[in-house]
Amino acid sequence: MPFENVRPTTLSGIKSLAKHLKVSEGVSHAAALDLAARRASYENFRHARNRLQYAPSAPRETHRVYLTSYWNDDRAREQGRETMVVELSVPWSGLGKPADLKRSRYLGGFKFLQPDHLVDAGLRLSQSAARSTLCSAARALTFMDLTGLRPTTSSKPAFPKIDGREQTLPGRDHATHWVDPATRRYVIADEPYAPAEESRRSEREEWALQNGFRISKPAWQGMYNPDGGAKMFLVARVDDAQLLQRLVDILDRALPPVV
Repeated sequence: MPFENVRPTTLSGIKSLAKHLKVSEGVSHAAALDLAARRASYENFRHARNRLQYAPSAPRETHRVYLTSYWNDDRAREQGRETMVVELSVPWSGLGKPADLKRSRYLGGFKFLQPDHLVDAGLRLSQSAARSTLCSAARALTFMDLTGLRPTTSSKPAFPKIDGREQTLPGRDHATHWVDPATRRYVIADEPYAPAEESRRSEREEWALQNGFRISKPAWQGMYNPDGGAKMFLVARVDDAQLLQRLVDILDRALPPVV
Protein backbone atom coordinates (compact mmCIF):
# COMPACT_ATOMS: atom_id res chain seq x y z
CA MET A 1 0.00 0.00 0.00
CA PRO A 2 1.50 3.37 -1.02
CA PHE A 3 0.39 5.18 2.16
CA GLU A 4 1.08 2.47 4.76
CA ASN A 5 4.11 4.33 6.17
CA VAL A 6 2.51 7.78 6.25
CA ARG A 7 2.32 9.23 9.78
CA PRO A 8 0.64 12.66 9.61
CA THR A 9 1.48 15.28 12.22
CA THR A 10 -1.15 17.92 11.41
CA LEU A 11 -4.92 18.00 11.16
CA SER A 12 -4.76 18.75 7.43
CA GLY A 13 -2.36 15.83 6.99
CA ILE A 14 -4.82 13.50 8.74
CA LYS A 15 -7.65 14.68 6.48
CA SER A 16 -5.49 14.23 3.39
CA LEU A 17 -4.53 10.69 4.38
CA ALA A 18 -8.18 9.91 5.13
CA LYS A 19 -9.14 10.69 1.53
CA HIS A 20 -6.72 8.03 0.31
CA LEU A 21 -7.73 5.51 2.98
CA LYS A 22 -11.38 5.95 2.11
CA VAL A 23 -10.66 4.64 -1.38
CA SER A 24 -7.95 2.09 -0.59
CA GLU A 25 -9.76 0.56 2.41
CA GLY A 26 -13.29 0.92 1.03
CA VAL A 27 -14.61 2.52 4.21
CA SER A 28 -16.81 5.51 5.02
CA HIS A 29 -15.37 9.00 5.33
CA ALA A 30 -15.80 8.96 9.13
CA ALA A 31 -14.07 5.59 9.43
CA ALA A 32 -11.24 6.80 7.20
CA LEU A 33 -10.73 9.84 9.43
CA ASP A 34 -10.44 7.58 12.49
CA LEU A 35 -7.97 5.31 10.67
CA ALA A 36 -5.83 8.27 9.68
CA ALA A 37 -5.93 9.67 13.21
CA ARG A 38 -4.74 6.36 14.64
CA ARG A 39 -1.81 6.48 12.20
CA ALA A 40 -0.91 9.77 13.89
CA SER A 41 -1.04 8.08 17.34
CA TYR A 42 -4.44 9.46 18.35
CA GLU A 43 -7.34 7.30 19.49
CA ASN A 44 -9.76 8.64 16.87
CA PHE A 45 -10.36 11.72 14.73
CA ARG A 46 -12.19 13.57 17.49
CA HIS A 47 -9.19 13.13 19.76
CA ALA A 48 -6.82 14.35 17.02
CA ARG A 49 -9.00 17.33 16.16
CA ASN A 50 -9.35 18.46 19.76
CA ARG A 51 -5.65 17.99 20.46
CA LEU A 52 -4.34 19.68 17.30
CA GLN A 53 -6.97 22.35 16.81
CA TYR A 54 -6.55 23.74 20.31
CA ALA A 55 -2.85 23.10 20.75
CA PRO A 56 -1.18 26.06 22.48
CA SER A 57 1.06 28.23 20.36
CA ALA A 58 3.78 28.30 23.01
CA PRO A 59 5.00 25.41 25.17
CA ARG A 60 3.68 25.42 28.73
CA GLU A 61 5.98 25.52 31.72
CA THR A 62 6.63 21.99 32.93
CA HIS A 63 8.00 20.43 36.08
CA ARG A 64 9.79 17.10 35.90
CA VAL A 65 8.96 14.38 38.38
CA TYR A 66 11.20 11.31 38.56
CA LEU A 67 9.64 7.94 39.37
CA THR A 68 11.81 5.02 40.51
CA SER A 69 11.06 1.35 41.12
CA TYR A 70 13.45 -1.48 42.08
CA TRP A 71 13.03 -5.07 40.92
CA ASN A 72 14.50 -8.50 41.57
CA ASP A 73 13.77 -11.42 39.24
CA ASP A 74 14.80 -14.61 41.09
CA ARG A 75 14.02 -16.86 38.14
CA ALA A 76 16.18 -14.90 35.72
CA ARG A 77 18.72 -14.08 38.44
CA GLU A 78 18.56 -10.43 37.49
CA GLN A 79 17.85 -7.26 39.39
CA GLY A 80 17.81 -3.57 38.66
CA ARG A 81 16.24 -0.17 38.94
CA GLU A 82 13.81 1.53 36.58
CA THR A 83 13.42 5.30 36.47
CA MET A 84 11.13 7.34 34.28
CA VAL A 85 10.26 11.01 33.99
CA VAL A 86 6.78 12.55 33.85
CA GLU A 87 6.27 16.24 33.10
CA LEU A 88 3.54 18.08 34.99
CA SER A 89 2.36 21.67 35.04
CA VAL A 90 3.22 21.86 38.76
CA PRO A 91 5.64 20.06 41.11
CA TRP A 92 4.13 16.92 42.63
CA SER A 93 3.62 18.83 45.88
CA GLY A 94 1.24 21.11 43.97
CA LEU A 95 -1.12 18.18 43.55
CA GLY A 96 -1.57 17.60 47.27
CA LYS A 97 0.05 16.30 50.41
CA PRO A 98 1.59 12.80 50.32
CA ALA A 99 -1.15 11.43 52.58
CA ASP A 100 -3.77 12.70 50.15
CA LEU A 101 -2.01 11.42 47.02
CA LYS A 102 -1.51 7.99 48.59
CA ARG A 103 -5.28 7.52 48.43
CA SER A 104 -4.77 6.76 44.76
CA ARG A 105 -4.47 3.03 44.11
CA TYR A 106 -1.53 3.79 41.80
CA LEU A 107 0.47 5.94 44.25
CA GLY A 108 -0.23 4.28 47.59
CA GLY A 109 3.04 2.34 47.57
CA PHE A 110 5.30 5.29 46.79
CA LYS A 111 7.53 7.42 49.00
CA PHE A 112 7.25 11.10 48.16
CA LEU A 113 10.67 12.70 48.27
CA GLN A 114 11.36 16.38 47.89
CA PRO A 115 11.44 18.12 45.58
CA ASP A 116 10.89 15.99 42.48
CA HIS A 117 11.25 12.28 43.21
CA LEU A 118 8.82 9.44 43.97
CA VAL A 119 10.22 6.03 44.89
CA ASP A 120 8.27 2.77 44.87
CA ALA A 121 8.62 1.35 48.39
CA GLY A 122 8.05 -2.23 47.20
CA LEU A 123 10.42 -4.58 45.40
CA ARG A 124 8.88 -5.72 42.13
CA LEU A 125 9.35 -9.28 40.89
CA SER A 126 10.43 -8.38 37.35
CA GLN A 127 11.58 -5.51 35.20
CA SER A 128 8.25 -5.44 33.37
CA ALA A 129 6.37 -5.27 36.70
CA ALA A 130 8.49 -2.31 37.76
CA ARG A 131 7.83 -0.53 34.49
CA SER A 132 4.11 -1.20 34.76
CA THR A 133 4.08 0.24 38.28
CA LEU A 134 5.83 3.40 37.11
CA CYS A 135 3.58 3.87 34.11
CA SER A 136 0.44 3.55 36.23
CA ALA A 137 1.81 6.09 38.70
CA ALA A 138 2.72 8.46 35.88
CA ARG A 139 -0.79 8.20 34.41
CA ALA A 140 -2.37 8.90 37.81
CA LEU A 141 -0.22 11.99 38.32
CA THR A 142 -1.04 13.17 34.81
CA PHE A 143 -4.76 12.61 35.37
CA MET A 144 -4.68 14.73 38.53
CA ASP A 145 -2.61 17.41 36.84
CA LEU A 146 -4.97 17.62 33.87
CA THR A 147 -8.30 17.49 35.69
CA GLY A 148 -7.58 19.01 39.10
CA LEU A 149 -9.33 16.03 40.71
CA ARG A 150 -7.96 14.46 43.86
CA PRO A 151 -8.25 10.80 44.94
CA THR A 152 -10.62 9.71 47.67
CA THR A 153 -10.97 6.28 49.23
CA SER A 154 -14.65 6.67 49.96
CA SER A 155 -17.34 5.64 47.47
CA LYS A 156 -20.21 6.61 49.77
CA PRO A 157 -20.77 10.10 48.30
CA ALA A 158 -20.77 8.71 44.76
CA PHE A 159 -23.25 5.82 44.60
CA PRO A 160 -26.90 5.93 45.68
CA LYS A 161 -28.39 3.64 48.31
CA ILE A 162 -31.72 1.82 48.31
CA ASP A 163 -32.83 0.21 51.59
CA GLY A 164 -29.31 0.71 52.88
CA ARG A 165 -27.67 -1.14 50.00
CA GLU A 166 -25.25 0.63 47.67
CA GLN A 167 -26.38 0.62 44.05
CA THR A 168 -23.10 0.26 42.18
CA LEU A 169 -22.56 0.68 38.46
CA PRO A 170 -23.07 -2.65 36.60
CA GLY A 171 -19.83 -4.02 35.21
CA ARG A 172 -17.75 -1.65 37.30
CA ASP A 173 -14.07 -2.62 37.12
CA HIS A 174 -10.83 -1.02 38.31
CA ALA A 175 -12.90 1.96 39.46
CA THR A 176 -11.32 4.82 41.37
CA HIS A 177 -13.09 7.66 43.16
CA TRP A 178 -12.22 11.32 42.83
CA VAL A 179 -13.29 14.63 44.27
CA ASP A 180 -13.13 18.12 42.79
CA PRO A 181 -11.58 20.29 45.55
CA ALA A 182 -13.25 23.45 44.24
CA THR A 183 -16.82 22.14 44.32
CA ARG A 184 -16.53 19.04 46.57
CA ARG A 185 -18.34 17.08 43.88
CA TYR A 186 -17.47 13.44 43.21
CA VAL A 187 -16.49 11.65 40.01
CA ILE A 188 -15.87 7.96 39.38
CA ALA A 189 -13.26 6.80 36.88
CA ASP A 190 -14.44 3.36 35.78
CA GLU A 191 -11.96 1.36 33.66
CA PRO A 192 -13.39 -1.95 32.42
CA TYR A 193 -11.93 -3.83 29.49
CA ALA A 194 -13.62 -2.93 26.22
CA PRO A 195 -15.39 -6.28 25.53
CA ALA A 196 -16.83 -6.41 29.06
CA GLU A 197 -18.14 -2.84 28.80
CA GLU A 198 -19.65 -3.44 25.38
CA SER A 199 -21.51 -6.52 26.61
CA ARG A 200 -23.12 -4.57 29.47
CA ARG A 201 -23.46 -1.14 27.90
CA SER A 202 -27.26 -1.10 27.77
CA GLU A 203 -27.43 -2.27 31.40
CA ARG A 204 -25.01 0.47 32.43
CA GLU A 205 -26.96 3.13 30.57
CA GLU A 206 -30.21 1.97 32.18
CA TRP A 207 -28.60 2.12 35.62
CA ALA A 208 -27.42 5.68 34.96
CA LEU A 209 -30.88 6.75 33.81
CA GLN A 210 -32.65 5.23 36.79
CA ASN A 211 -30.22 6.59 39.39
CA GLY A 212 -29.63 10.09 38.03
CA PHE A 213 -26.09 9.57 36.73
CA ARG A 214 -24.30 10.31 33.49
CA ILE A 215 -21.55 8.20 31.90
CA SER A 216 -19.09 9.90 29.54
CA LYS A 217 -16.19 8.49 27.52
CA PRO A 218 -13.22 10.85 27.04
CA ALA A 219 -10.70 10.20 24.30
CA TRP A 220 -7.89 9.89 26.89
CA GLN A 221 -7.71 6.16 27.52
CA GLY A 222 -7.16 6.03 31.25
CA MET A 223 -4.86 4.98 34.07
CA TYR A 224 -5.35 1.28 34.70
CA ASN A 225 -4.17 -0.57 31.57
CA PRO A 226 -4.76 1.44 28.39
CA ASP A 227 -2.25 -0.58 26.35
CA GLY A 228 -3.98 -3.79 27.45
CA GLY A 229 -7.48 -2.86 26.31
CA ALA A 230 -8.99 -1.13 29.33
CA LYS A 231 -11.06 1.99 28.60
CA MET A 232 -11.85 4.82 30.98
CA PHE A 233 -15.37 6.17 31.58
CA LEU A 234 -16.17 9.10 33.85
CA VAL A 235 -19.32 8.76 35.93
CA ALA A 236 -21.03 11.58 37.83
CA ARG A 237 -24.48 12.66 38.90
CA VAL A 238 -26.64 14.45 36.35
CA ASP A 239 -26.47 17.53 38.59
CA ASP A 240 -22.72 17.58 37.92
CA ALA A 241 -23.04 17.43 34.13
CA GLN A 242 -21.16 20.71 33.70
CA LEU A 243 -18.20 19.42 35.69
CA LEU A 244 -18.26 16.15 33.77
CA GLN A 245 -18.26 17.91 30.40
CA ARG A 246 -15.37 20.13 31.48
CA LEU A 247 -13.33 17.07 32.42
CA VAL A 248 -14.09 15.34 29.12
CA ASP A 249 -13.11 18.44 27.16
CA ILE A 250 -9.79 18.63 29.02
CA LEU A 251 -8.98 14.95 28.55
CA ASP A 252 -10.00 15.04 24.88
CA ARG A 253 -7.25 17.59 24.26
CA ALA A 254 -4.58 15.71 26.24
CA LEU A 255 -1.77 13.68 24.78
CA PRO A 256 -2.30 9.90 24.89
CA PRO A 257 -1.40 8.36 28.29
CA VAL A 258 2.06 6.88 28.72
CA VAL A 259 2.28 3.14 28.07
